[in-house]
Amino acid sequence: MTIFVDTSGVYAAADADDRDHSRAVRAFERIRASGEPLRTTSYVLIECSALLAARLGFEAARWLHETIEPVLEVECVAGDVH
Repeated sequence: MTIFVDTSGVYAAADADDRDHSRAVRAFERIRASGEPLRTTSYVLIECSALLAARLGFEAARWLHETIEPVLEVECVAGDVH
């Protein structure tokens, strides 16, 4: 089974003040331990990066690109799909 990663899950994991923070962190840890593939799109990464930088600062956006992005299978949204 492939698990799709969306912006709300990433944001909750990044923001310690988010009401779902603990749940999101536990979910990511559990999924990574299971070995199930994590998949997202280039659009989600762009949205997450912008949201994290705007609300939490550039260190949060760096966390996304250095910690989360390397474990994701990213499907680039091509022009014909866009």
